[in-house]
This record gives sequence, structure tokens and C-alpha cells, in this order.
Amino acid sequence: MTLTDVAHDGLDDALDGLRAHVAAPVALPGEVGYERGTPWNSAATVQPAAVVLAATAYDIANTVGFAAARGYRVAVQATGHGAMVVAPDTILVLTSEMTGVTVDPVARTARVAAGATWQQVLDAAAPHGLAGLGGSAPSVGVVGFLTGAGIGPLVRTFGLSSDYVRSFELVTGAGELLRATPEENAELFWGLRGGKSTLGIVTSVEIDLLPIAEFYGGAVYFDGADAGIVLREWAGWCADLPESVSTSIALQQLPPMPGVPEPLAGRLTVAVRYAAVGDFAEAERLLAPMRAVATRCSIPSR
Repeated sequence: MTLTDVAHDGLDDALDGLRAHVAAPVALPGEVGYERGTPWNSAATVQPAAVVLAATAYDIANTVGFAAARGYRVAVQATGHGAMVVAPDTILVLTSEMTGVTVDPVARTARVAAGATWQQVLDAAAPHGLAGLGGSAPSVGVVGFLTGAGIGPLVRTFGLSSDYVRSFELVTGAGELLRATPEENAELFWGLRGGKSTLGIVTSVEIDLLPIAEFYGGAVYFDGADAGIVLREWAGWCADLPESVSTSIALQQLPPMPGVPEPLAGRLTVAVRYAAVGDFAEAERLLAPMRAVATRCSIPSR
């Protein structure tokens, strides 16, 4: 996120005093901790002037104030799944240490800090028979997902994940700490539900949890050579599915690397992704026609 865009000469000299201004650890290029700014998604070049390992909202607010006074930009990152170029005129705020999750099982809500992942939300909510509407990868950060609107595997049944946000707490480009709800700073609240980090740095979010203890879901993989027939059959098949079922399709070529099943590595495959709530036997019956449209890739069970 660009919070400041002020021309400034001698930015290296301007970094003097950052450590004194911010209580959080600060790492400059070549120092221990700077490497933590390397994102999970390496598609974009990340070369910040400094990395701030924020632990509190005040660390973020003080960083923004420091940057604004000295002509720096500010970017924010939790897990780094979103590819975002970070240039040498930018201070990168890492929120990955801010991982608190507090669940209220009676109100069915969770207060989630800026760096928490969906796995951490699931771990906290599951003992109460509850779940947050995360994405398909539990290692993704909650805040980044929700500020991008949040299209998850159960979207057709429950809607956008951002629809379940109750409030945001954030630091604005002016360094102010604000709370945004449908009643308080309402325009900011609606803008954050899809505006990514263009309106400020979210420090925490309160979300509704749903009584979802389990669902039937996963992916069926086909060889890329069968993409034509799989796509045509999928388009006809999903038109008649009930709202209890969500599905999507992806053409992908995964690299041969640790964690990628051998049958999927280094080849084009078609993934039919499927998630259903309700009766599992019915969910399996509805999926059966799609499983039979072509030869499936055989993936060993873990």
C-alpha cells in the first residue's frame, strides 16, 4: 500500500532514527530479520528500504508517521501470498507477529489480529463447532483475504467472506488509529471490504463465525489433454447443482517441488474443485457424474 508519495532525496539518510521512533524490531538490508520480508509469492520483486516487524497497532502507526515525515512509502505484508512490488523507497511493515485470535462462542464471533492465518482461526473456532469463511488455503492471511472481498470454496452457499466482517481497526495514511463499522466511519468500512490495502493498514478485524463443523470437499484432477471435454461437461453439470454446493475449475501446471504430488508435478492438469454442506451421501452422489467425464489423475492418499 502506498500511504505516502512525497519526493525526497537522500532516503538512506532519512532512515536514521527509525529504530528510535518505532518500538518494534527494524531490519535494514543485510541485517538479520530483513529476509523475513521475502514473500511466499515470489512473482514480484521485494526490496524495501527497511523491514519493521510490527507487534502492535502503535508500531504500525509510528512507522506510518515516520515515513510520512521523511518521504517514504509504506507497504504491508502478513504471509506474502499477494504478489506486490516493494521498491527501495518503501518501508515494509510485517504483521506476521500479530497472530492473536479471540473467539466468542456465544456471539459466534472472532477478533483476529492483522497477521493471523485462516488456520489459526479454524483452530480456535473448531472446538466450538464453528468456522470462519476462509479461502481454499488455510495458510493465507485473514486480513488480506477479507480486504480482497474473500471468494472461498463455500462462496455459492454463504456468499463473500467479507460479508461476515463486523468491524475493522486500522491505521490510516495520516497515521490515525480508527475503527470502521457499518455505523462508524461507514464509507471506510465498505471500502475496506474489497479495497485491499489502499485505504489503510488493517490491524485487526472482527468477523462472524458460522456453525459449520465439517463439509464434503476437495478436488478431482484430470489430465490437461482432456481439458476440452472436462470444461464442457463441467459447464453443463454445475448449472443444475443446488446452492449447498460450490464448485470452480482451474487449469494448472504445478512445478516439480516438495509438497506437489508426483502425478500433478510438471504437467498440465485440470482441477475440478468441489465443496458441499449438508448430507455427505448426497454430496457424493452429485459429484459422481463429474468424476466420470474423463480419466482422473491418481493421487496417493496422505
